Amino acid sequence: RWSPTMRKYMAAQAVAQEDEFAGFGGAGKPTLELNAKSSIVVALNNGDLTSDEAEDAAELLFDVAALTGGYELSDATAFATKVTKLMGQTEIPPKKEAEPVEAEVVE
Repeated sequence: RWSPTMRKYMAAQAVAQEDEFAGFGGAGKPTLELNAKSSIVVALNNGDLTSDEAEDAAELLFDVAALTGGYELSDATAFATKVTKLMGQTEIPPKKEAEPVEAEVVE
């Protein structure tokens, strides 16, 4: 497998040499591998794939995989919007009340 950076370099070389396939040596397209036991993959598999939530989850899954693999996102704004929406659904526990501390009087 070629890294995203190597693919860009090789594509630039191919353009410079006016050869669409120069240097790729049959590298082909990148492959997305999913863990079938991942909670999000299981949820997508068991859920209503026509829902907006499923579409957002699938797009986030793909975008996170692309970022992790070193690729650039085609629409960083859409990614940020989905992540922000997801973060807004996170329940954060309230602040804990500090227990009163009794001062010791030293004479």
